[in-house]
Amino acid sequence: MIKLIALYKKPDDEAAFLKHYHDVHLPLVEKVPGLARTVINRVTASAMGGEPEQGWLILANGPVKLGLFQGMFDKNLLTFNPGWSQEAKPIEGFTDVRAIQRRLREQGIE
Repeated sequence: MIKLIALYKKPDDEAAFLKHYHDVHLPLVEKVPGLARTVINRVTASAMGGEPEQGWLILANGPVKLGLFQGMFDKNLLTFNPGWSQEAKPIEGFTDVRAIQRRLREQGIE
């Protein structure tokens, strides 16, 4: 199965964009041979961090944060960083799980 995800910048005229998307684009997509289904999800979030030219971006929609990573991982991957606050700032006193893993391995615990 192949899954295609399309991301668009927020258009200047959102109503015209959505009308064109539904009236013109989706009917073309529905004609793709072997298409199992079409799912549309609208993410209305603002960029709060990242480096788009490096292929990554952090989006925020209220308390929800979403990381977009282009070409950094071989497969789909859910990522999170519990060492960051909601504002993407380091949390004081947070111990990175990699440091814990390293200490356990040093003690011979796998």
